[in-house]
Amino acid sequence: MDKKVQGSWLIHHTNKLQNVTNQGQYQNTFVAGKAGILLSAISETNQSVVSNEKLETLANASNIVTIQRNNIKKGLTGFF
Repeated sequence: MDKKVQGSWLIHHTNKLQNVTNQGQYQNTFVAGKAGILLSAISETNQSVVSNEKLETLANASNIVTIQRNNIKKGLTGFF
């Protein structure tokens, strides 16, 4: 599966998992999809630096809760 298809698959299934009360064994897929949604929102701005305030706003708009946000930030450190 190429990277664009894989990313689309993750986001599609993340949207489906949002309707489930307990993601259980799919938690990693759910968080990866949330990270993809956040990265998509960040990339729309064409800015090389995003402030923490803007990142928090985009995370809230993506329905990313605090514990997910902390894990995603750790994963994105050094990504850009």
